[in-house]
Amino acid sequence: MDVVVSNYALHHLSHPAKSQLVAACYDWTEPAGRICIADLMVPLTLRPGQSGPLLRKVRRLAGRGKGGYWRIAKNGVRWAVGRGEYPATLSFWREALRRGGFEDVGGRLVGTESGVVWGRKAQDAPASTLRATGSSPHRVR
Repeated sequence: MDVVVSNYALHHLSHPAKSQLVAACYDWTEPAGRICIADLMVPLTLRPGQSGPLLRKVRRLAGRGKGGYWRIAKNGVRWAVGRGEYPATLSFWREALRRGGFEDVGGRLVGTESGVVWGRKAQDAPASTLRATGSSPHRVR
């Protein structure tokens, strides 16, 4: 592939799965290939000092009445059983792309909860050997 793009999907993966996927994307891209990920990039956590975005989201949903409370309850259950959303920070994504082998890694926050991160595979990187088989040694869960 010349370009890999993900738009608001990877916050559903665990952080280790995100890193595995980045490594697989590196294998799939041709030399000088690019990756671009747009996603939620504000962690949703109750940790002291980091809970502001989650609490603002809950307040905003609660302000919508019954429908908002339904979403709060539904997402709370999903999170409790391990099927929630797991946004990673911009710094996590930058480091994941670097560890995955990408160069010219950059990124920026967009709005209050979102961000975009990008990188490029080196021009002189060996072409992927996976093209012929269509398989990958990386398994993302």
